[in-house]
Amino acid sequence: MNIEGVITCSLGIASLEKEGEELNTMKAALIKGADTAMYRAKDLGNNQACLAEPSSAS
Repeated sequence: MNIEGVITCSLGIASLEKEGEELNTMKAALIKGADTAMYRAKDLGNNQACLAEPSSAS
């Protein structure tokens, strides 16, 4: 039995620009920024990568 499929990737990338914030706050902001960027990549189509806007990762 041969099964064929297509795999695509949507990638959201975020980075932290602020220092000195509480670790849990920084982690939450990083995850939120990456998640927002990933959904922007999905909206643009298959095999896309998007960077988080600085305001969405803070």
